[in-house]
Amino acid sequence: MEENEGLKKLWDKFFQRVNGGELLRLAKHTRKYSHAPVFTHRARNISNVTLTLQFKDGIEWVAKCPSYLGFNDDEDKERCTLVETEIASLLFLQELDGVPAPRIYGYSPDLQNPAQTPYIFMEKFGGISLEQAISNGIEREAMFRCLDGLATMRLALRDNRRTAVGSFMLWDESGGHTWALSETLINIDTYFTDSHGWRSRNYETSLEYFMAQHQLSAAIGREKWSDTKLQMEQRWMVHFYIGLILPLYVQPDILYEHNRDYGDSYSFFFTHLDLHPSSIWVDPKDGHLLGINTDWEFANLLPFQAKEHYPSFLADEDGQWQEECRNIYPDGNAEFQAWRTYYAKQLEKDAELSWLNARIDAIVRFENMMMNWDRHTLEELRAVFKLLEENDVFNQPVPQALCIGSGGRDYRRSEDGAPTGRARACQRGRGMILKL
Repeated sequence: MEENEGLKKLWDKFFQRVNGGELLRLAKHTRKYSHAPVFTHRARNISNVTLTLQFKDGIEWVAKCPSYLGFNDDEDKERCTLVETEIASLLFLQELDGVPAPRIYGYSPDLQNPAQTPYIFMEKFGGISLEQAISNGIEREAMFRCLDGLATMRLALRDNRRTAVGSFMLWDESGGHTWALSETLINIDTYFTDSHGWRSRNYETSLEYFMAQHQLSAAIGREKWSDTKLQMEQRWMVHFYIGLILPLYVQPDILYEHNRDYGDSYSFFFTHLDLHPSSIWVDPKDGHLLGINTDWEFANLLPFQAKEHYPSFLADEDGQWQEECRNIYPDGNAEFQAWRTYYAKQLEKDAELSWLNARIDAIVRFENMMMNWDRHTLEELRAVFKLLEENDVFNQPVPQALCIGSGGRDYRRSEDGAPTGRARACQRGRGMILKL
């Protein structure tokens, strides 16, 4: 693809700061090879550049570096932290079977190297992106093969639980680095608002995590100046109400270990935050999953209930992939639903994942409302509350004082329609917080 003048200027600035020749020599020494590789392809986005390196024997690596450095020390430190987090995450994943993350060959998490940039040398996947495969009209059986790989990855990550919500960092060991749990949670929301603030610490219960995310949305909302007085009042009312029902929304934590002296610890699971088709690489012949190649710097340990455990393209929050299917397949809606149904079936033996998959639309919509200040409207709240009830998401009956509107419904019933022992979500009668 031909580069325009603006893009060429960005690359010129990058290579004024980064010593490309030294980066190639570092790759040569890392591989212990006789000749330095050459650059054969380059790409960039707002956060990173990726440079394809080709050795004389045809072996290809990818070098990944931050797009921008040198504006100020604090920003450079944050970008180096993201590189360190990605390195630590990939080192963790290299120890697991069933997770097709790129293998790391060498790295520097800071500027203290001859290339004058943080970098990661990593495996280059073959194949094509799932995004391209879908545009090409991927056959259903090939998509199912890809979904098999994603389900296998999900189960592998489920088998490696940890005891806190958080991110990974590098830990010095004799002879090198290993991964360890960071004292901060580095995800997309905290990075773009207050990456070193109190919201970024790690958490030992699911309710702590969700409450912190809820409070983060208020921090974002305080920056909104376009709302009218009435809109602002309603948004704060909705925000307050979300906080009231969060303890009913958050499911009980999964026990990790019982300790009589120090108290129980709970289980949290590593996940990629955005399984977008552009990050997923497949074999164009049969759909076999080859790897997930981007955005591991924002991967987190999260509660099992978090929406991020579900592939974002199957959740399809904005309808992009359903629309894409309608443009490609004779019955695009049925094709897309077949993908979702097949993926859920591969995980139905895992109780928690099966619970999540069956309620994913309600969970995604609730978390989007919670985190997005613009979705803090009475209309959205009423619709989401109804979804949560209908999908049996609440962990206990909702007190009458918290019911929205009139005519509460039984949310746990036996097959003959009679209420079960967990009673009713809301007693009949007008809600006392918001009225439909």
